[in-house]
Amino acid sequence: MNALFDAIYGKLAGSDLATNHIAARMYPSQAPQEAAFPYVTYELITGVTDWTFCADMEFDDVTIQFNLFSDNLSSPVEVTGMFTDLIALYDWCDLTVAGYTYLYMRREFFHLVRDIDNGVWQYIVQYGVMLEH
Repeated sequence: MNALFDAIYGKLAGSDLATNHIAARMYPSQAPQEAAFPYVTYELITGVTDWTFCADMEFDDVTIQFNLFSDNLSSPVEVTGMFTDLIALYDWCDLTVAGYTYLYMRREFFHLVRDIDNGVWQYIVQYGVMLEH
């Protein structure tokens, strides 16, 4: 799945959004302890290999989760701006995933949470990705 992670990060790095809300502060799985807000993490939630009746066609059906974090507790404006940028970048986007034929990336789930104890807004966004190999 490294090829998929590289493609996801590469999509951000090659876009105008790399200097917007999301910036270059996107980390695999967990942000460093000293990471400045706002930032994004992404991780593999689940993956399953599937096949068709053609013996040479296999697919990886993968769920990727993005977690958007903002420490602006007075308003969700910053984190919702990040969400807008994220969906503009990844909804039904084109990805080049080395070693695979990329089929699609579609948003399947999203949820906004206000975590008062930790002083952050969090937007949880899940995407389904289908790859053929």
